[in-house]
Amino acid sequence: MGLLCSGSCPGTLTLTVPLRAVCCAWSFCCWAHRARVPTTFLKGCSRLFIGNYPPGERKGAPRPASRDTIPGCEMCSPEAFQAQRSQLVGLLVSGSLEGFESILDWLLSWEVLSWEDYEGLSLLGQPLSHLARRLLDTIWKKGTWGCQKLIAAIQEAQNNSQSPELHDRWDPDSLQPTGDLLSHRPALVRRLYSHVEGVLDLVQEQGFVSPYECDEIRLPIFTSSQRARRLLDLATVKANGLAAFLLQHIQELPINPTLPFEAAACKKYSSKLRTMVSAQARFLSTYDGVDNLCLEDIYTENILAVRRDVGVAGSPKKSPATLGLEELFHAGGHLNEDADTMLVVGEAGSGKSTLLQRLHLLWATGRDFQEFLFVFPKALLQRQACDRWCLARTLRKHFHSIPPAVPGEDKSMHAMPGFIWLIRSLYEMREERLARKAVRGLKVGHLKLTFCSVGPTECAALAFVLRHLRRPVALQLDYNSVGDIGVEQLLPCLSICKALYLRDNNISDRGICKLIEHALHCENLQKLALFNNKLTDGCAHSMAKLLACKQNFLALRLGNNHITAAGAQVLAEGLRGNTSLQFLGFWGNSVSDKGAQALAEALHDHQSLRWLSLVGNNIGITGAQALALMLEKNIILEELCLEENHLQDEGVCALAEGLKRNSSLKVLKLSNNHVTCLGAEALLQALERNTTILEVWLRGNTFSVEEIEKLSHRDARLLL
Repeated sequence: MGLLCSGSCPGTLTLTVPLRAVCCAWSFCCWAHRARVPTTFLKGCSRLFIGNYPPGERKGAPRPASRDTIPGCEMCSPEAFQAQRSQLVGLLVSGSLEGFESILDWLLSWEVLSWEDYEGLSLLGQPLSHLARRLLDTIWKKGTWGCQKLIAAIQEAQNNSQSPELHDRWDPDSLQPTGDLLSHRPALVRRLYSHVEGVLDLVQEQGFVSPYECDEIRLPIFTSSQRARRLLDLATVKANGLAAFLLQHIQELPINPTLPFEAAACKKYSSKLRTMVSAQARFLSTYDGVDNLCLEDIYTENILAVRRDVGVAGSPKKSPATLGLEELFHAGGHLNEDADTMLVVGEAGSGKSTLLQRLHLLWATGRDFQEFLFVFPKALLQRQACDRWCLARTLRKHFHSIPPAVPGEDKSMHAMPGFIWLIRSLYEMREERLARKAVRGLKVGHLKLTFCSVGPTECAALAFVLRHLRRPVALQLDYNSVGDIGVEQLLPCLSICKALYLRDNNISDRGICKLIEHALHCENLQKLALFNNKLTDGCAHSMAKLLACKQNFLALRLGNNHITAAGAQVLAEGLRGNTSLQFLGFWGNSVSDKGAQALAEALHDHQSLRWLSLVGNNIGITGAQALALMLEKNIILEELCLEENHLQDEGVCALAEGLKRNSSLKVLKLSNNHVTCLGAEALLQALERNTTILEVWLRGNTFSVEEIEKLSHRDARLLL
């Protein structure tokens, strides 16, 4: 028996691998040339069958629908804009994520979107339709002008895709390089994307970015233009001169020659496809799923013996005695004009999948098969059969193969998609005994499953298996699609979790309230990280109850949600009765002065909190004064993060007075707060009396180069 995956477009070559015993099936499609292969059967480890598509599948295939038309000015009023929301969502999601990001580029450059708006619309792992709806919500609040600009941005993005010529210019010696990065962003991305690898190497050599930051930008899920955008994003938030360096260096980069729209689009897609295929084809999993092997290290050239088909009429064509990979798949190899489908049959382990994976890697890295414009690998089936005993044994091997922990640290395991498949298989069998046996003796303190496409079904499978663990584990599910339903599915294993990380998972108040309801009865759970979700003031009462009732709870991180002063005031009430919390993260919300006042009052005599982040919360002078009074009385807090607010000199002077009477704070972060030398002078006077504090961050404020040099020499604890 076998599986056949065929295409309907002319010039398509599809290879299908049927399954015998336990084996993998792959299909691939090579566009741009009709590949013709010999009508032969190859002896040895595999057999080849060559056939034709049915005539109806090869010709007359329907043409794809034309691109949606862009709505006109009649849709630019907020009412009409909202009435045509479905059409706009369809338009925004009709292309790729890159097209959506190019629209964001234009909106940023025209100051339609603030930096905070942009960060909320550039979340990894979110469905494009979700981001499109969030963009429409944001634009609608900005009125007719914002609606008009969105329509214009869509038109500009489409026009740019057809005409890559650059007309925008910028001042490489600008006094406001960060602002210029935003206002000239579309031109910078287009100039940078084909040179981004070299620029990344250069900025790392110059010390502007760390190797870790470079690796994050170079993740294989990003295309060249997406890497260019992420480099510009990093330069926008860094205050170390990277923005100015990029403006100067990008101006000197050569402009790529203009290509026709069709050729440019094909080249762009081919580049993205090569990146993806290269990342997938470099490693080969063993049959038990325990090891990942480098294909280059283990691959041995396959030589397939040829056996003539004696039933073919006419004089036999000359054939080579053996057939290699190149002769098998090249359009100029051993030819058969009528063949466009190939069926490979062989026993498990005979090398079928490895053969194809080698082809994928050669094409993606540009070493061979370059006459094909596109090569599409597609895994059809990973396993046909795997009995219960084998599955449990494979899981145990997987767990026991984890390297030992570093002394003093928890043992950590970064799970791969194959692990998720094993867990799902156990769940589908619904065998409690097997699940218990599979995780017996697992000694992992931190289980990381980021970017693993974990949805509600996978959450149910994880809960089914992990609840049998004997030791508490930190479960990290960042950048997945858990959602409210997935949170509910995780509840059965919540009692075994000592920490739960759910960043970027599209979770709302409903899911978190249910989670906290169960967490109140889970002694092990001590940490929750909920960055970049959809939390509002509606979950504040549950959060407050969690803090007030769980006196062993250590960390609560709520960054980049939608919590306002009202929610902060409610949460502060729970904080008053808490004696265990050590880390509280509120960055990127909107607590403002009233929320800051409520939190500050709750922390006057708090006996455990060591780290508080209120970055980017629209806090002004009044909030700073309340926090200053807290510093005078609090004897535990060690780090206070207040970057990207509106403290100004008056607020910083108040904080300086609080520092004079504080004996615990070690780090105070005040970057990007419109501070001048007046505020810096007040801090210097406070530092003369305070010997506990180690760092005061003042980057991104209103200082000249000369002032920065003078202030740095007066006290090295000022980080400018």
